[in-house]
Amino acid sequence: MAKEPPKVFIGYASEDKIAAIKLYDDLTSAGVDAWIDEKSLIGGQKWRPAIEQAIRDSRYFLSVISKNSVAKKGFVQKELHNALDILDEFPESDIFIIPVRLDDSEPSQEKLRSLHRVDMFPDWQEGLGKILKSINIYPKEPTKNIPIMIDEKKEGKPDDIDLKILKAIQLKSSTSFVRVIMLVREIGIDEEELGDRFELLAKNGYIEVAGLGGSTAPGMTLPNGIHNVALTAQGRHLLRGASPASMEDIDTKILKAIASLRVSFPNADTINKQLGIDPGLLGDRLDIMEKTKGYVKTQSGSYMPGVSLPNGIYAAGLTAEGRTFLRGRQ
Repeated sequence: MAKEPPKVFIGYASEDKIAAIKLYDDLTSAGVDAWIDEKSLIGGQKWRPAIEQAIRDSRYFLSVISKNSVAKKGFVQKELHNALDILDEFPESDIFIIPVRLDDSEPSQEKLRSLHRVDMFPDWQEGLGKILKSINIYPKEPTKNIPIMIDEKKEGKPDDIDLKILKAIQLKSSTSFVRVIMLVREIGIDEEELGDRFELLAKNGYIEVAGLGGSTAPGMTLPNGIHNVALTAQGRHLLRGASPASMEDIDTKILKAIASLRVSFPNADTINKQLGIDPGLLGDRLDIMEKTKGYVKTQSGSYMPGVSLPNGIYAAGLTAEGRTFLRGRQ
């Protein structure tokens, strides 16, 4: 019988609702039974006792910390007070409250400061992985694959089944991890073959996988241990049908736009006003130029519409390598 996913309560200040809901969506996609008032309360429910009961019923409490929450009075502090009281009921070695920071703010409660925190900045996905590890979703450290630009002469192009797999992942989520159990029936191939294809797609930089080589659980993982997968920027580009040459042209335009703004780290919205391209594409190209070419340095955090790109990048600046590349293109 498959193990029941842990119930996780998310406590946050209303000003951080966008980030908290993104956290809820990412945890749910990873197989967590997450609870957040915005999504979990139903019409007509008395919200205060429902929230208090949800905290009591949860195995873990995520305290979302930011400059908004540490300075705020009201029910967000009541939620945290209730959780801290419950923490006293746990053995010293058990985890119940996990402080989750959106910025470098420090909580005022001494008990909370004594707990090791998880930072969702500058890398949201890294922070998410740490949360999942804390709540025992990952049997061992998840496999991470930095996107690799593939030499197509050495590595064959993905076949039609691979493209079907990538499209199925994209339909569930283009930026977050997806539970493989949600894909098995939709893709319609044997679980062992699916696991092998996930492994090869990850090796070639099209996806990231979690759980490879770890524990297996029927109904939750594939035979090779993989339980979650996510598209990389390179995988999204493949689905867009973009060629390496066209991507280099786009990269050049992005670098020129950054250079024209004449500040160290122009914000992403300002960069895109110069370009007028899809924000998801801009975020992907900045991510790839930073990780595989070293042309830019980015700053990122939680996704905020109108402020950051879908992958959380909110500012980017040229590196020496980026400036050298631009001089060679002039």
